Amino acid sequence: MLLNCRANCCPAQSGIYRNLRTLVRHRRKLVAMLTEVKNRVHGIVDRLFPGFLNESKCGIVPFTQSSLYLMEDRFSPKQVRRRKREKLIEILKRFGTSKAEETAFKLQQYAARVLHTPVEYVDTLQLSLAQHVKHIRCLQECVAQLEKEIAVNLAQTQGAFLTSFRGIGIVLAAGVTAEIGDPNEQKPLNNLVSYSGIIPRVKQTGGTDGKTYTGKVAKRCNRILKDYVVQSAHHMGLHGPEDLMTDHKRRDASGQHADFGIGRRYLRTGMSLMRTSQIYLPPWLRKADATLEERAGYYLMIWPKLREKWVKFGALEVAFAKDRPLGLWRQMVQELYDIKLKL
Repeated sequence: MLLNCRANCCPAQSGIYRNLRTLVRHRRKLVAMLTEVKNRVHGIVDRLFPGFLNESKCGIVPFTQSSLYLMEDRFSPKQVRRRKREKLIEILKRFGTSKAEETAFKLQQYAARVLHTPVEYVDTLQLSLAQHVKHIRCLQECVAQLEKEIAVNLAQTQGAFLTSFRGIGIVLAAGVTAEIGDPNEQKPLNNLVSYSGIIPRVKQTGGTDGKTYTGKVAKRCNRILKDYVVQSAHHMGLHGPEDLMTDHKRRDASGQHADFGIGRRYLRTGMSLMRTSQIYLPPWLRKADATLEERAGYYLMIWPKLREKWVKFGALEVAFAKDRPLGLWRQMVQELYDIKLKL
């Protein structure tokens, strides 16, 4: 049982939720380390082959497998330019680069124009760069392994229903779920919103008829939860459900902090979904006059996207097992609406 700073029990952060939080926070640290190493690589590449990590100049997306391979093996403008075009195209195709012929031509053309590093520094820089690339590969492998384990753990919690939001994937859903814990053991929603640090302080002086003052957002909060909630709100403002995208644009146009506003809506709706074991439904399908056929059509429409999110992390069978939250929901929907949601 986890104890907080006042030595009070926190039942919301026990069992599978505590395991999930450990995994999510570990992944978060590894991603920070990965970003740090990539920044160092940028510094070395700027000395060895300026502009290589700029897709518009060389045509290769930075830190993809083809990019890492080229940086690891005889990497300098002169050596890239001397490679046989056919061999370079073969390498790019092997690592999944689209339009490999055009990319190879663009890369070698750019290598012919770029400034060269003095010869006496090339070997040392290449050795340092190769070691950093190995470090990046190691961290990427660790992050990928953790993400699969996170998906398996998330599938066992009520937080799996958060993936039914358009624009919210496994990582964001797991981050919010891990910090909230068991929704049935949590405090009221207002306390949770304050805990996440996305609500401004409101003060009133002079009694009930006095003026109210809306201050800044409090700094005392769970910063990890705040980060995941704000990221989720931003994603939903770009790719989320129509009603949330519209609300995000309206808030942004009126000068409000749109991510905080949508974040509060996300927490409110998400807690409701987790407590009732339901997926997200647009407002017009929540009304009493919505027909079974309309809801069944919506479930069939979103099913491929929901399924794809779990397939990506290899956790489809675990997520929709008969004794898991999403698996129980799937069985209920298939029986109630007489539809087939194929795995």
